[in-house]
Amino acid sequence: ISVHGGTGCHQWSPLADAYEDYAMTHAFGHMGEQMIALADLVTRPDGLPDGLRVVMLESGIAWIPSVLGRLAGHTRRLSGNVPDPVETFRGHFAVVPDPGEEHVLWAARQIGAESILFGSDYPHWDTVESGGWLTRFSDLCPPDLLAANTSRFVPRLVGQAAGDPR
Repeated sequence: ISVHGGTGCHQWSPLADAYEDYAMTHAFGHMGEQMIALADLVTRPDGLPDGLRVVMLESGIAWIPSVLGRLAGHTRRLSGNVPDPVETFRGHFAVVPDPGEEHVLWAARQIGAESILFGSDYPHWDTVESGGWLTRFSDLCPPDLLAANTSRFVPRLVGQAAGDPR
C-alpha cells in the first residue's frame, strides 16, 4: 500500500481544503493526513496482516518518531489490547525521506535504515532536487541496502528495473 496525502487540488481533503494558501495546504495536507493514516494503521487491535507493506510518500519523516512515541504511550495507557505501534511500524512501513528536511537524519536513524526507500520521482517543483540524496544518506542507507529495501517493500519495481515485464 502506498499512502499519499491529498493536496485539495483534484479531490476533497479535510485538511488541505482548510487553507486558502497553497503553502499551508501542502505543508499540513500531506503530513496531517498521513498522521491520521499512520495512527489508523498502527493502532489496529489485530495488528496488520503478515506481509503487508506500507510506503509513506511525500509527507516528510521528521514527525514520524514523535507521533509513534505518542501513539505508543497512549495505546499502552488507554487501550491495552493494541500491539505496540512502534513495532508495527518497524515490521510493515517504509518512508521516503526528503534530504532537505531539517531533522531528516535524526528521524531516519530513529526509524531505521531498513525502512528507508529512495524517492524516484524527484525532482519535484515544490521540494528538493535528488542530487544530494545519496550524499546525505549513503552512510545511513547505502545503495545495496536501498535495493534490498525496495525489493522487500516494492518488489515489482525491482523486476521492472531488471527488464522483467511483470
